[in-house]
Amino acid sequence: QMCIRDRWYQRRVHGPITYERYRYFYCLDYPNKVEMQKILADKYMAMGCLLSACELFQRLGMLEECVECLAKSGQKERATNIAKEGQKTEETPKLLCLLGELTSDPSYFTKAWESSNHRYGRAQRSLGRYHFFKKEFQESINAFETSLKINAYNPDVWFTLGCAYLKTPDYLNAVRCFSQVVSIDETQGEAWANLSASFHFQGKTQEAYLTLEQAVKHCENNWKMWENLLMFSYQNEKYGKFIECAQTLILMDRKDSVPRQVVQKVLQVFLIHLKKIEDFNSFKKAEFYERRVNAFLGVVAVSYTHLTLPTIYSVQISVVAVSLKKK
Repeated sequence: QMCIRDRWYQRRVHGPITYERYRYFYCLDYPNKVEMQKILADKYMAMGCLLSACELFQRLGMLEECVECLAKSGQKERATNIAKEGQKTEETPKLLCLLGELTSDPSYFTKAWESSNHRYGRAQRSLGRYHFFKKEFQESINAFETSLKINAYNPDVWFTLGCAYLKTPDYLNAVRCFSQVVSIDETQGEAWANLSASFHFQGKTQEAYLTLEQAVKHCENNWKMWENLLMFSYQNEKYGKFIECAQTLILMDRKDSVPRQVVQKVLQVFLIHLKKIEDFNSFKKAEFYERRVNAFLGVVAVSYTHLTLPTIYSVQISVVAVSLKKK
C-alpha cells in the first residue's frame, strides 16, 4: 500500500522529460494515473482507511464505491444523500441496492431486480436478508432461493437460508442448506452445529452426534456446542466422548452443565464393562479409559470442592487394570 502511495505521489512532482519516458513505454506494464488511484483506493478500503478511500473514489467518479465507504464508516446520512444525487444521473442496480440497505426500503431491491432484467443476484440476497430480520421467513426463503439460481457458490446465503428453514420449520431443507455450506467450506463450525440440530429435530441422534463432533473441532471455545455434544454422546452411549465433554466444560467453568448423576451413571457403566474384559485388546482399551477417567476425576476434585464424587470408581478401575496386567 505504501509503495502504491509513493508511486502516486511521484506523479505529482517533476519527473523525467517526456522523451525519456517514451523510450521505455512499451517495455513496462505501468498503470496509468487513474488506474493507480483506483488501486490505492481499494487498498485503503481493505486497510479500513474508509474516508481516504472515499475521497479517492469520489475524485474518480466511482459513486457506488464512495457510498459503500461512507456506509461502512457510519456516515449513513451523507451516503444516502450522495446515492440519491447519483440516482438522478445514472440508476444502476448496485446503487439501488445500496439505497435500499441505507434506507431499509425493500422497494429499491425490487426495482434493482427488475432493472437488471432478473440477473442481479445481490438484489434478491438483500431482499432475503431484509425479510429474514423482519422475521418474514417464507418471503426470505423465496428471495434466497431465487438468488442461488444465479450464484449457488455462496456459503453465507446457504447458511441464512438454512436458518430460515429451521424457523419455518422445514428440517429436510435445512439439512440440504447446511450440507451445502460445509461442502463449500468445511471449517464452518456454526453450520455443522445447525446441521446437527436439524438432524436432532428429525430424531436422527447418530447423525446429530457425528455432525456436532465436527462442529466442536472448529469451535473449540463454544461451550454450548460442548454441552450439546455431552448429551448426544450420552444418548448414543459414547461414554469416552462424554467424559471428554464433561472435562472440557468443567475447565471452561461451565460445571453447571455437567449433571452429577449422569457422570456417576457413566462411571458405573465403565466399571461394569471393565469387569467383563478378558482379551488383550480390551485390556489396552481399559488402560486408556482408566487414564481418561482418572484425569477427569482430578479436574472434578479441584472444581467441585463442595461435592464428593465417587472417586472409588477410579480406584476400582485401577484394580481391574492391575489384575488384567497380571494375566
